[in-house]
Amino acid sequence: MVGEQAAAQEALGGRVGFANPLIYALARTGSNAFHDVTAAHDDAALVRPDFVNGYNGQQGVADTIRTVDDDTSLRTAPGWDDVTGVGTPTANYPAALAGAAR
Repeated sequence: MVGEQAAAQEALGGRVGFANPLIYALARTGSNAFHDVTAAHDDAALVRPDFVNGYNGQQGVADTIRTVDDDTSLRTAPGWDDVTGVGTPTANYPAALAGAAR
């Protein structure tokens, strides 16, 4: 997401600042800035790099795979969900976020 934020700032011509309110505003409007991850993607998984010591990479990084909708605690749904938030950014995200920031 860091690269997408940098591209949004470049499109805006300045700093976005705290982006969460803009991200959720875009999600509420049904913007094409996000790809909504739902149960239709049940064969999908997320790869997450975790610091071994829980603080920084000095003792290494361990990658874990998190499957989606394969247990009772992680469920995707249309719109916001606790697994993927508002979804994954699309190629339209930088311009949409810059437009929302104006």
